[in-house]
Amino acid sequence: MAVRKCAYVLLLFCAVGTYSLHVPYNWRFNDTLKLSYSSVPSDNFWDAIQKVETGGEFDPEFAIGDHGASIGPLQIQERYYNDAVQFDPGLQSGSYHGYTYNNCMGRGSFQYSKAVGNAYMGRYATVSRLGRTPTNEDFARIHNGGPNGWRMSGTLGYWHKVQEKR
Repeated sequence: MAVRKCAYVLLLFCAVGTYSLHVPYNWRFNDTLKLSYSSVPSDNFWDAIQKVETGGEFDPEFAIGDHGASIGPLQIQERYYNDAVQFDPGLQSGSYHGYTYNNCMGRGSFQYSKAVGNAYMGRYATVSRLGRTPTNEDFARIHNGGPNGWRMSGTLGYWHKVQEKR
């Protein structure tokens, strides 16, 4: 029996050790063992993004835009989602086990969409990429224009709309 317990402990230790080798350098575990990122937007920020993205839609969690390419309260596109999941595989495991891109739309999707957005920002809105601490302007412009949206002049108008909704 003791040998069996030892084998299980060793197996668990190896599995956890192997997983930790794949954790990106800018992730850190907080005391509840949930992944956290070095900087993420506030809930108030995501509320403003929802207002801009859905433009007063009767039920923003079911919004579809860009001719079907963007879904849900934050109008997330599949490529954005895939980038976020690649950065944080936890978006499809644990309490999100079985979740897919389609969960970014529908009843209760705002919470999941914010988690996807936070992972996307954790990947692209970083000090190492921007050369400084990301601001809400950076977050908004990256959300709108992709990884390099923070430096694209075409995303300034979007940022001004977000500021109006805050």
